[in-house]
Amino acid sequence: MLADIVEANIFNSKQGSVQLVSVDEPVFGFVDDPLLDRGSEGRENLLKAWESIMHKIRAKGAQACLHLHNTSDELFWEAKALNIIESHVNDSFYQAKRTKERLESTDKFLKASITVTDFDQLIRSNVIAMSKHRLNEISANEKVAEAWKNLSKKQIDPIIFVEEAELMKERLIKIVKDFGENRVPYAGPECGLRSFPTYESALECLRRVSKAVKRS
Repeated sequence: MLADIVEANIFNSKQGSVQLVSVDEPVFGFVDDPLLDRGSEGRENLLKAWESIMHKIRAKGAQACLHLHNTSDELFWEAKALNIIESHVNDSFYQAKRTKERLESTDKFLKASITVTDFDQLIRSNVIAMSKHRLNEISANEKVAEAWKNLSKKQIDPIIFVEEAELMKERLIKIVKDFGENRVPYAGPECGLRSFPTYESALECLRRVSKAVKRS
């Protein structure tokens, strides 16, 4: 089904074109699923499904990317039609020496994720950084809840929680330095911006990503 969807939505015209298609795998790697045990039929079926989707993307002239929320299960390296991999900012995938080795041995590439998009996490990082005292888990959760309450009442601007372009730039420079410029053709947010409380704050995040990439 996904293969049919991507095939029908990739276009190339004078007005514009689709250059990169990123397929989201939100739960892969999080659960110890016996259907995905090595040698199991389910594992082989998942790999075949990925291959089918990626082949359709590549056949239409676009780059095929797999967006992973967890990279502990390395099945994705076996997808031959897959050529770009992305994960979340704090995934060790972006620091592991093994990642560089596998990128080179499989001739795959990275999309550098350079900003956090989980707004709960953005608020938590902010309240911890702004606190004069060390916060325990309960206190941190209370402050996050208070921030959301103030956001819903429009008493604070959500843009104050968006990461700065300079931090995004630093992350991108490190990833390029670690993996090589030729292995990092794309950079962007770690995931979608659905958790952002306003359209304006989401756009500001994208503006800062663009600025970080241009200045790197």
